[in-house]
Amino acid sequence: MIFHVLGPLTVHFGSSERGYRSGREARILGAFLIQAGQPVTTDDLVDLLWAEAPPATARQQVQNCASTVDRLLRRHGHPLLRRIANGYQLDAPDDLLDMLAFERDLRAARISLARSDPTEAVARLRAALGYWRGDVLAGTALGHLEPVAVRLRELRLEALESYFGCEVQLGQAASVLSELAAATRTYPMRERLVSHLMRALAQTGRVGDALELFGRTRQSLVELYGIEPSRLLRTALADVLRQNDLGVVMH
Repeated sequence: MIFHVLGPLTVHFGSSERGYRSGREARILGAFLIQAGQPVTTDDLVDLLWAEAPPATARQQVQNCASTVDRLLRRHGHPLLRRIANGYQLDAPDDLLDMLAFERDLRAARISLARSDPTEAVARLRAALGYWRGDVLAGTALGHLEPVAVRLRELRLEALESYFGCEVQLGQAASVLSELAAATRTYPMRERLVSHLMRALAQTGRVGDALELFGRTRQSLVELYGIEPSRLLRTALADVLRQNDLGVVMH
């Protein structure tokens, strides 16, 4: 059994797959999964399902849904859900939950980066990003769990930025340029992404495009936020200008 929360909620049973896109059991299972290893109170689950207007039977209905989830897990040999004071806790190893596997590989990538090993970091980052199949619990209302999803989305963006940065550092700008440009269009104010794209454009002989990108980004930052580009972007600009002066390919 493998659980997927980095996209629509899906459970793989061997060679078969079942999606959970609606219903109370789906929302409760999703809540357990994205808070794996942490306590989830019954009150939290009531709030997730009914927000400000829970019925008189809300707590009993939550217990019934949790029991259904528990039976599903036990049926497939995984008694992962346990009762704790005031609620529940789901304990899952990394290899059973894509979110935990993503975070594991991201931690390993950070260690590789700290050791100045971009080649190993690229491999780990590719593995980490490969777990994402869409937005967190896509199609499932998250309610008060939205901050958990926000944290995961930010981690994904950080992983994406690190991945592109390593590829450009390794001289592989041409192989990731299209994907990097698409990511920058989606997140045009992520200055780290923009800096990577500037260097990638320069590395592939498109210095003029790199300078134009800096200008557009600077204009947007000033108009939208009243700020100048960060040191990150200014350093990328200096690198591009230095390459242009030297007339060499930047790696």
